[in-house]
Amino acid sequence: MYFEILDRDAGARLCKLKENGKKIKTPCIAIVVNPNRMVLQIKELKKAGVDLIIANSYILMKSKFKEEIEEKGLHKFFRWKNFIYTDSGTYQMFSRGIKHIDNASIVNFQRKIGSDFITPADIFTLPNESFSVAEKKLLETFKRIEQAASLTSKFVLPIQGGAHLELRKKACKFANKFEPRVFAIGGIVPLMNSYEYMKLVEIILTCKSYLKPNIPVHAFGAGHPITFALLACCGVDIFDSAMYSIAAREGRYLTPYGTKHIAEINEFPCSCEVCRKYEPREVREMSKTEMERIIAKHNLFIILQEIKLIRQSIMENSLFELLQIRARAHVKILQALIFMLKKFRKYFIEHDVFPKPRGIFYSGTETLLRPEIIKAKEKLKNVEAERMETTKSKIFGEIPKNLVAAYPFLHFQGFEEFKEPKINWKVYFRLLLDYQFGRGASKCIKNFELELARTGKPRFVKVKGERIGTISAETGFFIPNAKGAFLLKDFMKKITVKKEAEGFVRKGKNLLAKFALPIDRIYPGEEVLVLNEKNEIIACGKSLMNSKEIKFFRRGAAVKIRDVILRSQ
Repeated sequence: MYFEILDRDAGARLCKLKENGKKIKTPCIAIVVNPNRMVLQIKELKKAGVDLIIANSYILMKSKFKEEIEEKGLHKFFRWKNFIYTDSGTYQMFSRGIKHIDNASIVNFQRKIGSDFITPADIFTLPNESFSVAEKKLLETFKRIEQAASLTSKFVLPIQGGAHLELRKKACKFANKFEPRVFAIGGIVPLMNSYEYMKLVEIILTCKSYLKPNIPVHAFGAGHPITFALLACCGVDIFDSAMYSIAAREGRYLTPYGTKHIAEINEFPCSCEVCRKYEPREVREMSKTEMERIIAKHNLFIILQEIKLIRQSIMENSLFELLQIRARAHVKILQALIFMLKKFRKYFIEHDVFPKPRGIFYSGTETLLRPEIIKAKEKLKNVEAERMETTKSKIFGEIPKNLVAAYPFLHFQGFEEFKEPKINWKVYFRLLLDYQFGRGASKCIKNFELELARTGKPRFVKVKGERIGTISAETGFFIPNAKGAFLLKDFMKKITVKKEAEGFVRKGKNLLAKFALPIDRIYPGEEVLVLNEKNEIIACGKSLMNSKEIKFFRRGAAVKIRDVILRSQ
């Protein structure tokens, strides 16, 4: 299966997942379908833009359609060409008190009907269960995972452990021995039902910190759109939802900021097909079956719209702002956001892009906890500003006046706004080198000249008449070419390219992760040097992954090559 990072923001990633003509983009929602009770037909799901469906194995095995499904297979039965995911039905069996489960039969049934994602019957663990009970269930789950792995390569690996973080870590270390299709974090539905979002993100981010990064992560049962931005920010790739139909059955109307009952709505706050066509009064006067179907169509629209908005937010580096807006819908989400930015600061610094082409919008006091701001404060320590004129900022502290054009100072949009001072651009460049690459980097480039753009801001940097790089108009950062990178070689972070890919990099092609070996601790967005196995500098470029991702991903580019260094340089 092909899994590749396309873009990223915060702890989230926009990825491509494909195999044999089937493909989806993540973050993605798997819409739950039940052949016994199809509130919306498959053709309606397709028309709405659903990419992935998920069915419950236990329900399928007990269904009146079982023989037809076994004969035709899932894809022909549902008339669905794209991926189909099957859950084992563990939660349903747990809730019905079924204790004797034949894991091999459940796995083989999913194989027989042609599931693309096959889930073993893990042991469901409640958050309030003791360590000893949760551990006993986890060890049994390990046995079932091993059995599933021996039966199929398409297996999903459930991560259990209840509320016990040590058990979650143990589950992740066990999981890393395998190459499953998906890591599925289970046992979290009760936390969502009781609005324990702080505990929820703690479990997910603990798992994300220990799991291999090259496998998609699924949060089992995360189906309400109010949580999507929060969990996507934590790095969840796949959600699943029966909420569109379950809520509709009870007359509940979903919004991205909560749930309303149809009885209390005077005017629909939405412009989907359903809400344009009907008035709330008309929906209330429908038969129960028709009202359920109509509300389900709206609910599905809201769920899919939120997923699309999250993907767009990742692309434009505005996911934190979207999450902060969603956090105002429920105080427990805001509490979870503040908690995760404090406790998992290191995780977000390692995964978030810096610098970004987009500014930072102040959306509440938690904005000050964002990794871009934390990283900027750390980088300011590299700049010797004792004798320089500075400007005071409530957000960043003391900033040299000649450095405020660098990201994220003038890029910060809040109550406190910088008035751009008259900048000495030669001083700016010297300060920038230390800020961007580390204290002392400014000593590597001497006797430089700046070529200004029509805006009066620097565009090109030259030494002895030759360009050594450009100043980004978006971030104010220095983008070195081969000559500039060579001058900064002692301060730029380094990655080795394997011998078999050296020729491609020398031609200016991107360095793929499977051919890269990070020497230093790499973060996304940094300007890096690429060395060959003889320790010779051969290229420079922008890192697209962090060190851990480079180690594990077999697909996608680790470095976007900007320029190659000739052997004579």
